[in-house]
Parts: sequence; structure tokens; C-alpha cells
Amino acid sequence: MINIASFVTRLMYYSRWALVVFYGGLVMSLLLFGFYYLQKLYKIFLNASAMDNSEVILSMLSMIDMALVASLIVMVLISGYDSFVTKFSSI
Repeated sequence: MINIASFVTRLMYYSRWALVVFYGGLVMSLLLFGFYYLQKLYKIFLNASAMDNSEVILSMLSMIDMALVASLIVMVLISGYDSFVTKFSSI
């Protein structure tokens, strides 16, 4: 007969693999966000001669924000995958 506590422990342990779906979604959103970033960069270069100083500064701040958001997505991906999905050595 299977010990109920052992069964629940194993069920919780293996349920961590459900998070892979979310991490895969984050990878796809990061790729989409990178495409949007390149599109925005292209538009900035096309309109650079028509932009005044404040528009250039706002565009650059927007690009910095996008880079920080992308970095945050990568940090969540790496730390979450490392913490919850990779093999635990104790079980």
C-alpha cells in the first residue's frame, strides 16, 4: 500500500513541471517584445531628422524601459526555472 504522505509529496514534487508552460510563454513574449523593440528602433532611425530634442530623449527613455523589462523577464525565467523546475537533489 502506498503511503499517502509519500504520494502527496511526490505529486507536489512533480507538479512543478506545470510551470514549464508559463516559462515557455515568457520566452515567447520575450521574443515578441524583442521584435517590437527592433520595430520601434527602426521607426526612431527613420524619423530621427524630424525629431526635436525632447522627442529623442523620450524615445531613448522608452528604449531603456523596454531593455529593463526584457532583463526582468530573463531574471524571472532563469531564477524561476532554476528554483522550481530543475531537479531537486533532496528528493
